[in-house]
Amino acid sequence: MNRPRHPTNSVRSLSLAFSAVLLLGLLRVPARSNLVLDRLEVDLWPEYDRPGVLVIYRIHLPAGTALPEPLQLRIPAAAGEPSAVAAQQPDGSLLNLPYDREVSGSWSVVSFSAPTTVSQLEYYDPSLQIQGAEHRYAYLWPGDYEVKDLTIQVQQPAGATAMQITPPLGVAALGSDGLLYFSRSLGPSPAGQEVALALVYEKSSSALSFERLQPMQPIAGPPSAWERMLDWPWVMGGTGVALVVVGSVFFLRGRRQARTDPGGRPPESSEEGASTSHPARFCHNCGHPAGEADLYCRMCGTRLRKS
Repeated sequence: MNRPRHPTNSVRSLSLAFSAVLLLGLLRVPARSNLVLDRLEVDLWPEYDRPGVLVIYRIHLPAGTALPEPLQLRIPAAAGEPSAVAAQQPDGSLLNLPYDREVSGSWSVVSFSAPTTVSQLEYYDPSLQIQGAEHRYAYLWPGDYEVKDLTIQVQQPAGATAMQITPPLGVAALGSDGLLYFSRSLGPSPAGQEVALALVYEKSSSALSFERLQPMQPIAGPPSAWERMLDWPWVMGGTGVALVVVGSVFFLRGRRQARTDPGGRPPESSEEGASTSHPARFCHNCGHPAGEADLYCRMCGTRLRKS
């Protein structure tokens, strides 16, 4: 069971975290070039797919920059090697880039050459502090370059509550992955000026956000012809059509049988009757019908004439 906390404890923890960030800002290092970044997007994802905080830099160079452009960015030395250094290709994919890392005090300088106007640098900051259910983190942008538009976004970990961010980043928005995001554009940031941010949140479990995310269900495509045939309305309709066809077959067969003689032979056609039957005979005296083999009229006895 989590221990109860007094509201003032959270405020005090947040103030201490923010103070720690400001103290880090006393370690000033001059900007490394006169390059002005068009935009810098900083993403902070605490406890995403490993303990600590995943920090993502998306560096946008001004249009018309002569490429490749050498870049040098400082990250905490405790972070070790960056997890990714890449350049964004025209199709949106990322291409890994070679880099150099040099440790200088509490910082390490990551140097690489940007072949495109958009580059990405990622590292894991292990300085996330956990005391019971309270999680605290302090971030510092050291001001390596002048930035026309500095944007910071914080991802709230899955299962976290009572997220407090200083300075505030506005109201959280639900992302497509089901997690909450706090985002704000801080506007221009001069070279050499640090930007500090502190966050505090409550989280009782050690589960990572990546473990809690559910894979998206694929969009179902249109049913095949066979699947449509197996649908109940189609099955019932097909059965009805089959019954009609079978009934028609039996009906036609019955009509054909009704037209046959008792011996089962079909009647001769009119053409066959005309060619094989003999003309009818009648008595020339009384007009009574006579058979083919009759010699005398069966009515009046007159001798019949030959046909």
